Formats: sequence, C-alpha cells, structure tokens
Amino acid sequence: MDEYLDQLSYEILGYVSNDYEPYDRIVIELSTQNPRPTKDQIDAAIVRLSDQGLIRAYHLSAFKPHVTEVNVRECAIEKTYFYVTHEGKAQL
Repeated sequence: MDEYLDQLSYEILGYVSNDYEPYDRIVIELSTQNPRPTKDQIDAAIVRLSDQGLIRAYHLSAFKPHVTEVNVRECAIEKTYFYVTHEGKAQL
C-alpha cells in the first residue's frame, strides 16, 4: 500500500506543480488510472503531501483576500485548491 500511496502522491504533486488545482480536477485526472484510486486514497495522499510540506492547501475567492492558506486537516477538502511548494518542486 505504501508503494501505491507513493506513486499516487507523486502523480498529485505533478498535477499541482504549475498552478492552483482544485480537488475535483485532481480526482478527474486520477480517475483515468488503473486501478482507479478511491477518495480515501486520494485524500490520504493529499494530507501526506501537505504534512511533508510538499504542497499547500488554499481557498480561492473573487473577493479579498483572494488566496487564503488553510490547514488541509481542518477544511472541506472538496472545496480546496492545492499548489506545490519549493520543496515539492524539488521532488519532481
């Protein structure tokens, strides 16, 4: 399972390396994989990446402040955007 989580985490890291990516877009991108990861697996990989400091979680808004960093463990993950950190880019 750890090897699969490693692979899934690396895929997510790549998806969020160029721009803020919403959770639902990450799920859509991963849905083409075989085997298709479950929501719990995707959530675990995102939390792990955040805990490792490789990605950060944000809420985006049309109103100020436009970007607010949030704790991935304390937010509605389905309404969250993710972006790679400098440390995360170094892993790619």
